[in-house]
Amino acid sequence: MSRSLKVLAVLSAVAVVTGVAVYQAQSQTTLSASPAITTTALSTSSAQIIGSNPTRKAIIICNPGAVVEWIAPAPATAVAAAGIGLPAASSGTTVCVTYTAASGSSVGNAWNGISASATPNITVLELF
Repeated sequence: MSRSLKVLAVLSAVAVVTGVAVYQAQSQTTLSASPAITTTALSTSSAQIIGSNPTRKAIIICNPGAVVEWIAPAPATAVAAAGIGLPAASSGTTVCVTYTAASGSSVGNAWNGISASATPNITVLELF
């Protein structure tokens, strides 16, 4: 028996006696390097900003506008001054909220949005 086979046999015997198991490393599931980006104009009435997608691993919703916006996962209706509020952007800073599948939120649901006034845009980034 060759030396490498003897070493392997000894290590295997030690693993069995001590209860240690050896596993082959598995690659991790990763998010896409380039997310799908959707921009939608909001109004003062609740409207869908992104459709449902059960394969979505994370969703990032951003308010790049100068007015307050609110969002809600479907089937809930987005309501002004209630729910998940995204403050208006200031000094060139965009306000975003991130939900992941690990957070137990409604990542795969459709999402609705509403604006305080005017017709600002809301940006949605989907990660798969």
